[in-house]
Order: sequence, then C-alpha cells, then structure tokens
Amino acid sequence: MIELHVFMDGSPVTTVQFDDPEDAQAAAERWTELPGVTCQIDDASYHHGPEDILGGEVDLLLDEDLVGGPGQR
Repeated sequence: MIELHVFMDGSPVTTVQFDDPEDAQAAAERWTELPGVTCQIDDASYHHGPEDILGGEVDLLLDEDLVGGPGQR
C-alpha cells in the first residue's frame, strides 16, 4: 500500500492510500501544482509493527562488565 501525504505550507492536509505507486505519483504531481503544496509518498509495506522489532541480546544484559561498570566486578 502506498500513502500520499499532502501538506500545505508545512501543515498536513490529507493522506490518501493507493495500491499503485504510479497512481500515487500522478496524484502528487497534480497536488503540487497548487501554490504552497508539498507531498510525501510512503510505501507502507516497508513499515514494521511492534512485533517485527528484534529483542535485545540476553548475553549483553548479563555481561558483568556492563552491570558493574568499567573496572568493577
């Protein structure tokens, strides 16, 4: 899914979703013909949800050098 974010003078105006990147590009070109309007196109398929974030390494959390600080054991 492609999202087209439209801004006027830096303030958000609307967000429109497209299935085809070429449709989003064509819409952005039409919007930016208006004075003060800018657009941002995002491919929402590249965004990750919280379940996609990798957890920390347990070995790092239990490392004595990290827990005690430098030079402490």
